[in-house]
Amino acid sequence: MGTYCPIVAYGINCLKILPVDPGIPLCLFASMAVIQELRRRSKQVVFPVIGACVLGYFTYHTVQGDRGLLAFGRLNQEVSRAKTTLDSLRQERERLERRTDLLRNDSLDLDMLEERARQTFNLVHPDDLVVFLPSEKD
Repeated sequence: MGTYCPIVAYGINCLKILPVDPGIPLCLFASMAVIQELRRRSKQVVFPVIGACVLGYFTYHTVQGDRGLLAFGRLNQEVSRAKTTLDSLRQERERLERRTDLLRNDSLDLDMLEERARQTFNLVHPDDLVVFLPSEKD
């Protein structure tokens, strides 16, 4: 029978004593045993590493992606700014509608009509006192 190597390769659940061929140097046998052990363990490590990479990819895109959490926050800020703008525009519209209602034929307000005519045509009443203010450029 062959001789047995004093080098012992440890497995997960067992202890292996490896046989040695007398023609092979002991250091070569030891390096082959290490290579075999690395191959066996690498098969056990490959799938968890790939799984961790896939998990990292999806985690990154969940946070940083086009439809991720940060984009969701930016979109919420944009929606809140748009709502604020909408509210101010609605108030402006209501104010203009109230003023135009005063100019309708059925509820004509003569004071409003006179004010609009003076502003539009730069007219003044003969009894009005006109005060010229210096322009801001001077």
